Amino acid sequence: MRTTHATPLTARQAEVLAVFRRILQETGRPPTVRELGAHLGLMSPHGTMCHLLALVKKGKLRHANGTARGFTPIGEDGCCPTCGHQLEPDASTFANATE
Repeated sequence: MRTTHATPLTARQAEVLAVFRRILQETGRPPTVRELGAHLGLMSPHGTMCHLLALVKKGKLRHANGTARGFTPIGEDGCCPTCGHQLEPDASTFANATE
């Protein structure tokens, strides 16, 4: 069963998610942490990763640990926006996620 994430996104998190989705749409693949950070004007990959993990925790992205370009957006209905399959957030990522 999918866990609901009632906490709304901050303005910055919404911006990060919008840029992530735009890059995915333009290139056909998720951005790397460094690519996303460059588009957002962030100097540190750690700062970018903190934003991404917060989006995972809020149920907006899914993360495959140890995989390059391992973040995947989750649609508003909890499904993959590409194929429509139901996605569950990766619980192992929550251990290190911060808001």
